Amino acid sequence: MAEMEVDGEPLPTQQTQSSNASVNPPTTTKSTSTTTESTDKGVKRKKKENKKHKGEPKETYSEVWDHMTRSETDPEYASCNYCTRMIKCPSNYGTSSMRNHLGRCSKNPHNIDKKQKLLMFQNKYTSQEAGETVSKVSTFVPWKFDQATCRFFCARMIIIDELPFKTVEHEGFRDFVNNLQPQFQIPSRTTITQDVLDIYVSEAGKLKNYFAKNKQRVSLTTDLWSSRQNLSYMCLTAHFIDKDWIIHKRIINFCPVSGHSGEIIGKYLEKSLLDWGLDKVFTITVDNASSNDLCIRYLKRRLNAWKHSVLDSQYLHMRCCAHILSLVIKDGLKEVDTSIAQSAIKFQDAFDLLEEQDSKYKSDLESLRGLPTEEDWEYARCFKKMAARMKAKYDKYWSNTSNINIFLFIAPILDPRYKLGYVTFIISQSYDEEKAETLCSQVEKVLQDLYDHYSNEIGVVNESPSTNSQQEEEIVVDVDDDPATFLNNQYKRLLEGNSSATGAKNELNWYLSEQCESLDNKFDLLGWWKKNQAKFPVLASVARDVLAIPASTVASESSFSTGGRILDAFRSSLTPTTVEALICSQNWLRSKNVPIDIEECFEALENCEADVKNLPQAMSALTVDD
Repeated sequence: MAEMEVDGEPLPTQQTQSSNASVNPPTTTKSTSTTTESTDKGVKRKKKENKKHKGEPKETYSEVWDHMTRSETDPEYASCNYCTRMIKCPSNYGTSSMRNHLGRCSKNPHNIDKKQKLLMFQNKYTSQEAGETVSKVSTFVPWKFDQATCRFFCARMIIIDELPFKTVEHEGFRDFVNNLQPQFQIPSRTTITQDVLDIYVSEAGKLKNYFAKNKQRVSLTTDLWSSRQNLSYMCLTAHFIDKDWIIHKRIINFCPVSGHSGEIIGKYLEKSLLDWGLDKVFTITVDNASSNDLCIRYLKRRLNAWKHSVLDSQYLHMRCCAHILSLVIKDGLKEVDTSIAQSAIKFQDAFDLLEEQDSKYKSDLESLRGLPTEEDWEYARCFKKMAARMKAKYDKYWSNTSNINIFLFIAPILDPRYKLGYVTFIISQSYDEEKAETLCSQVEKVLQDLYDHYSNEIGVVNESPSTNSQQEEEIVVDVDDDPATFLNNQYKRLLEGNSSATGAKNELNWYLSEQCESLDNKFDLLGWWKKNQAKFPVLASVARDVLAIPASTVASESSFSTGGRILDAFRSSLTPTTVEALICSQNWLRSKNVPIDIEECFEALENCEADVKNLPQAMSALTVDD
């Protein structure tokens, strides 16, 4: 007989007539023996209580009477403790009618209406504008247990938290889930693996449909890494800005490759693009390995053949800025490698005195890197040779303007705080007069070519929009400002002496002729273009692609940081297909724009540490009951 415990006493649920009869006291010795053998100890305890109260009616001590009260005016009736309804209960009638009423009483707190929906709290993250801090809103939503939904979120947990598949078979996890929701049938590791693959296929289908529907142009980053199994993996990440001006990063491929040559990598990239239906590629950001030059040349030919390239893919190749910076630093550190190892410049006098007084000092250091010379100390102070070497490496990539992707200059032009004048000003400050003039002419040409390309592509002919009048701000130049602020203020003073541009003939000229926005660090660039895309439709299309260009391959490398954790000793036997499903699905499923309050995290850690420090004192205060 199914029972529920209420205040230490069992409460029966709805039962059949035959089961109801079993709780009534037997009338013969034979039936008593049978009943005693087939019931639990609770019945025996009730029988003993009946013996102590022989003057009371037997049915009074049925558990039903915990929820019913006999009428004082008419002992043939009893009222429900929850709805106060009177139920007939003559002594020779039994308790069936009262039991049936309790099972269907709407006010009985122990009854659960299967048709009634339950409510649960759900956190939703919302933001008013792109780039703003998101806010968390807790709302009530209807809830109903669903096995398929629970399995989906169990698999999602495995994916986004990088848990091993066998987590679902751990004893602690099963005990936790069984107490949390006993109705959930916990899947095996084999089943959860299939669920993970199903999620990957489903989410990949959604992303493919999005690319196909929106004819999305993307910029790519790619890099190669090696696993513990000595397999080379290629990670391909697509970057784009959607129609709501929200920037996205999606890993679209994480697959093993058979070699590192440029043509092999190029063919893998081509296959990935064909599989995803992506024939509109704006740029590809790679590191500075020589093999990548061959890869880019191969892809240029293929993209031009697909007839969707921009400016014949002249500016497809984007060199990773982070990789260049790394090369510059490494090359500079080689010059003073030995000196840097002796990071004790503040102890130079002590070293000199030690050399005079300790006979073992010289022999001990000579067995390692040798004695620090005067030249070593000089290197440690000024690093002049290091700086010269780093400058030479920097000039290799950036002094030669032919190695620079002009799209790097187009991006700040499309920032309404800077525009073309600021870029021209910065170039003039960074190069000699001849190089600066050549580079500025090239930037202006590429800007016009881009505008013409997109104008023909979308077929928009624009009339002069109404200009926004803005009140000029007083500009103060302070020599103590940081370099960026100092240059910005110098440029704004230069603009004060120039009259506003006149004779605008097209949308590009209208944009460049308008006054720049104020230099505010909190300025929302994508939000500005969202508000002004109707005013500048062609330039908005250019901005949507240019502003999505990643300047480094850090996005791809971060995924390999995740990949390294997945391909550990616990997952060394995973197949490449499963690895790709985990890496890509994790990138697609993880919540975006969820803020992490670092200060709050530190405060919580400090509180935990304080509790740990007080733990011995708390333990010593515990007493053992006798």
